[in-house]
Amino acid sequence: MKTIEHTFILEPYKTLANRYTCPACEQSKTFTRYINHSTGEYLADHVGRCNRESNCGYHYTPKQYFQENPQVKSIELATPNTQKFPEPVKQPSFIDIDIVKQSFHEKSYYHNQFVLFLADKFGITLAEEAVRKYCIGSSKYWSGATVFWQLDTDWMPRAGKIMLYDRATGKRVKQPFNHIHWVHRILKLDDFNLKQCFFGEHLLDIEPPDKPIAIVESEKTAVIAFIYKPDLIWLASGGISNISSDRFKHLQGRKIILFPDLNGYDKWMEKAKEIPGVVVSDLLETVATDEERQNGLDLADYLLRFNYLEFWTYPKEWDDSIC
Repeated sequence: MKTIEHTFILEPYKTLANRYTCPACEQSKTFTRYINHSTGEYLADHVGRCNRESNCGYHYTPKQYFQENPQVKSIELATPNTQKFPEPVKQPSFIDIDIVKQSFHEKSYYHNQFVLFLADKFGITLAEEAVRKYCIGSSKYWSGATVFWQLDTDWMPRAGKIMLYDRATGKRVKQPFNHIHWVHRILKLDDFNLKQCFFGEHLLDIEPPDKPIAIVESEKTAVIAFIYKPDLIWLASGGISNISSDRFKHLQGRKIILFPDLNGYDKWMEKAKEIPGVVVSDLLETVATDEERQNGLDLADYLLRFNYLEFWTYPKEWDDSIC
């Protein structure tokens, strides 16, 4: 039997399409990957050679790969057409921290429609506290737009979501089109590996480990909920489908409450069954009218019914829903 490392060769040149970005010097179209000469399958995407031998010289061989991944080397080729090899998990990309800092320019908040909505509704002091806590930025992509940065527990910016809000209503602007975009797409970052985390996840680094976590769908809702109920750590998934067990690995050992929008209750209930220690609140299911069900009531809509200064006398159904 041949061992796996003996079955790989540098991929023969065909066109520039089979030349890749070097993982060392990051030059595009200079990197040749190793392939299985029997099946044509690639080895891991960092195994190969840069053709800039003088300026770079990167060459990571199959032998090195199998030495560092012995669990793969122990597999022998029985039938070359069926053997597949695990690749190392691709690491997340990050936005340049200087780009993030630029979004915090003080004067930009004078035009940030979401921040102005918060100031109108809750006063400047609370609005500023929420902006600082959640590292909310501004964008010139649309006049008055907001950037919600996804900072992980190491405070590394994994993504920036740009959205435009109506100052009067606090609702997202969806006409004449849905105003939502991503910073990495605007910057046209090549090979950007978007691996999202929860919006607000950086707070886990500074909040007490016994403080319960509440997760909602939208970033706006997390910020507003923090103002009404600051005794919870409010995070946002960024969407109904962005709940997975992988996202919860930094939340292990904490009490976690999910507050889905009305249209997401059943889906989040199913997901919660896969994640130990997670509770799903039925608050909105309990209080919503038929019209609100049709319109997709979310927690922010519900909270904004109340004066935040008097919210500690909130209705009993709130406690019932999170027990």
